[in-house]
This record gives sequence, C-alpha cells and structure tokens, in this order.
Amino acid sequence: YVHIGDGNGDVFYNALNRYNPVDRFYFNHNSDAKVNSFLNKLSEYDFVISGIHDGLGVTPWNSYKLNKREVNFLKKLSIQNKTILNIFSNPYLLNKLSKADNFSSVIMSYQNNSTFQDLSAQLIFGSIGSKGKIPVSSGGYQIGEGINLQKRDIISFCLPAEVGIDELNLEKIDSIMNDAIKMKAIPGGQILASRYGKIFYSKSFGYHTYDSIYPVLDTDIYDLASVTKIVAAAPIFMNLMRESRISLENNLGDFLEISQDNEMSGMTFFDIFTHQSGLYPWIPFYKLYQHDSGDLNDTIFNSKKSDLFNLQVADDLFFRDDYLDSIVSTILNFPLLESKDYKYSDLGFYLFYKIIKDNMEISLQDYLKDNFYDIIDASRMGYNPMEYYSQDNIIPTEYDKNFRKQLLKGYVHDPGVALFGGLGLHAGLFSNSIDLAKFLQIYLNAGIYDGEMIFNKFLIDFFTSPQFKFTENRRGIFFDKPNLTNPNEGASSKYVSLESYGHSGFTGTLVWVDPKEEIIFIFLSNRIYPDQDNKKLIEEDIRTKTQSIIYESI
Repeated sequence: YVHIGDGNGDVFYNALNRYNPVDRFYFNHNSDAKVNSFLNKLSEYDFVISGIHDGLGVTPWNSYKLNKREVNFLKKLSIQNKTILNIFSNPYLLNKLSKADNFSSVIMSYQNNSTFQDLSAQLIFGSIGSKGKIPVSSGGYQIGEGINLQKRDIISFCLPAEVGIDELNLEKIDSIMNDAIKMKAIPGGQILASRYGKIFYSKSFGYHTYDSIYPVLDTDIYDLASVTKIVAAAPIFMNLMRESRISLENNLGDFLEISQDNEMSGMTFFDIFTHQSGLYPWIPFYKLYQHDSGDLNDTIFNSKKSDLFNLQVADDLFFRDDYLDSIVSTILNFPLLESKDYKYSDLGFYLFYKIIKDNMEISLQDYLKDNFYDIIDASRMGYNPMEYYSQDNIIPTEYDKNFRKQLLKGYVHDPGVALFGGLGLHAGLFSNSIDLAKFLQIYLNAGIYDGEMIFNKFLIDFFTSPQFKFTENRRGIFFDKPNLTNPNEGASSKYVSLESYGHSGFTGTLVWVDPKEEIIFIFLSNRIYPDQDNKKLIEEDIRTKTQSIIYESI
C-alpha cells in the first residue's frame, strides 16, 4: 500500500491489513532518482494499492492537488505493477491522470473519512460489492461510467445492529477484559464474534506482556494450543476420509508396526479422537532426554543446527530427528488406563502425525496451506511463524523454566510438539482471530467458502455431532461440545445451542461455532505468561463470560 497525499490513511491501511499482511509506504520523494529507487523497490511486490488521501477530504468537494512528480510516479507504477488506485478525494482529480493509464482498477471513494476508508478496503477484497457510477466526466471517464461488482461469499465486517446485536450491551465485554488484565489473569487478548458470516465485533485488548510496552493489535498472532485439533487435524482427516485413504474404523495396527500382543494395535481412530481409547493423558517426553540435574543431554540437543540436529525447538536449541521414533515407541509401550472411559489425551495425535508424514508422505504445513489456508486467504495461520511473520506481531507465551529455559515467542508452547520441530496435529498452529474466523466460517457454510467446496457437509455434521449422548463423554470427533447434563460446566457458555461445537486451548484460547444462531466466537490470549501456574482466566470463567455477553446482546 502506497500512501499519497496530506490526509490520514490509517483506517484504510488497517482495514486492508485485516485481510492479508500489507506493507505500507509513504510517497514523499523529492527527486527523480529517489522516485526511480522507490519504483524499483515496489517491483518486488505482486500487487500495489495506492491511496490518494485528501487532508481536507471530509466532503466530496475538496480535492487533493497531485503534483507533477506524483502524477509521473503513478503513471510509471501502473505500467510496472498491477495497481489499484483508490481516490479519497474529488473525482476531478482524475483529470491529472488518464483513462489510458494502466491501472488494474480505479476506485472513487470521494471522501477521506474513516467510514469510506473502511468500506473501500472491504470492496477491494470483495467483502462488499459496488454499483456506483461516476457523477461527472473526468480524466477520460464519462458521466455514468462504473463497474458493477458482486460481493464474494467470504467473511465480511458490519455494524452489530445489521445482524440483530445490541451494540451497547457489547460494552460489557470491555469491562470484563479490562478487569481480567488488571487482575493479571491475562496480559491482553483478542475477541471476535460474527453472525451470518459478518464480523460485528473484533477488538484487541491489553499488551503482549505485563510490561505494557507493545499493545495487542488485530494483526498479532497467538499460539492456538489445542484449537489446532479442529483447524488442522480435523480438516486433514475429513479430506483423507473423502478420498477413502483412511477411516475412523481403521486401527493403529493398519498403519504402524505394532505387536499383535500390544492392545494398541486394535485401537481405532474413532476412540482416539473422541478421547476414550484408554491412552494416558500426557507424557513429558523431554524428560527422557534430560540429566538428573535438569540439563539437556548434549548428545541429543545442540545449540547449532546441522544435518544431525535439524529440528529447532527454541532459540539456539536443536533436536535430533532420529530420536522421534523413540517418542512414538514410548507412546506405544506406555501402559494404558484401566478403563476406556472418557479421558482427554493428546498421545494419539502424535501417532496420527507419524502416519500422515511417513505412511502417506504428507507435509503438514504444505498440505494445510495448499488445501485450506491459501484458498481462504488465511495467510496469518500456520506453524513456526518466526519463519514467515514479523517477530513484532507474535505474542509470547510462557517462560519455560523446565525444558527450554527461555521465553517462548513464535515457538510452540507444547513441549512434545516442540520436539517435532513445532509441527503437531493437536498443537503448534498460530493465528490471529480474523484468519481463524475465515476458517471456522467454512464449517458454518456447510463446507463451502467463496463458492468453492472445501469439506464434505456430511462429514462436518458427523464430526461435530455428539457421539455419546448423555454420558460423561460430551465429545464429537475432534470437536468439543456443550455439556448435555450440566450446561454450566464445559468449555462454552451456557447459552450456546446443543448443535454448537468448538475447542479450548491450554494457552488461553477458545473458539466456538453455533450453527443455530450462525455465530462464531473467538477468544485468544496468552494466560500462561509468564508461567502456566496462572489459572485466573480459568477460575474466573473469563472466556465463557465474554461469550455469554454475545448471546445476551441478541
């Protein structure tokens, strides 16, 4: 995005940045040499959006006066790059340019106020359509010219009243979050709510940490923890089922070399993903590679990356990938629980990861991007964000005192997934709330997003339905569900419908989808900063209290 003019373009830039990461530049070059250097820099980009912002543009009658250098720059830019020109000023400004210029499109927004800036960004990315016609003849364009554009079937932004929500009542969320920050339940967080595919509430609170230096922005990303299950593991399994490559009735012995004497050989994916397989809840694998002093074994870990030590688990700390099989072996030989009642466990997800990686030769990150995230423009969702995202926009989690002995920022909090290089099916994903909302909207849309079928509707309905009604196991397949016997217990608000589903995360996250009300609710935080002993977020039910405000506002 290139800002031109003497008006403020912050709302426009921030609105653009909600959809995709956008770099911002200001045109303030006073020599031809500097202009050419600037054009050379912009040639690295696949698309440029240039906004002309009028400092007096609170009405459509004022007009920013483009100078000669700005005009020449825009003409050259339109030839060099695919360029959208967005004019927040008088339409007669087009007389400085020409219809013959090579702009991919020209948007007349007329006024440089915040509403017009926000709507213009939505138009560019297709959240709204357009049917406006130019009211004058200017720059070769004739009065009445214009292009009709239909909105894309993607998530959009709206005022609460547009979807039947009382905006004043939503202010209670601010109070709850501000109190949570004051009591140090969380340093900050993001809350998003949408209805009918329209985001009516999206707000960031507090700071990255308690030092109150870096405020949380909508573009900041959080460690999703177990929310990864429903935005990584579930979609992969749905796809593999649709392709008949795997089934819920498959057992581990169908894919892994397990002795027939081992009860795990007959363990089905259905039992694993509904948490009634008898697997032990959790194993601190890193302790297998520590000395009694707590120091890591230097034959297994190294401070420098090499062909042998090639899995990064934190800053200046690398693990040997030839030891991954020892983790799998530990799981396969670990004693099972005495009964197969509902007991939450992540261990089966390690085995599923080995199956898709080794047996099916699926690269986890690439598969998710190619089949899901890139299709819906969820470019802020992924593993190991320090490889592709600004460190300034990654929220830190815990200061790990037991394993990695450092503050974790951009590295997965889950210590087991860390040993796998940050790649896991039950933890490891990072995202901001807006990209999460894009993905969850696929579920509400019966598997379709922007006209493209992503999932099979039958599988969505099946996976998100309770498999064991009115028992202690409230789960769907991968998905958490409301507590049927006691609505006041469980991960979600007591107001959600029985058809709803979602998941919570250890780091302080919660996402929930309610098909009956067509509501998506997202709560992201780093409640485990500086350490996981802080349970105030859980004890005060802050996540469900804020979710309840959404329902009380209908």
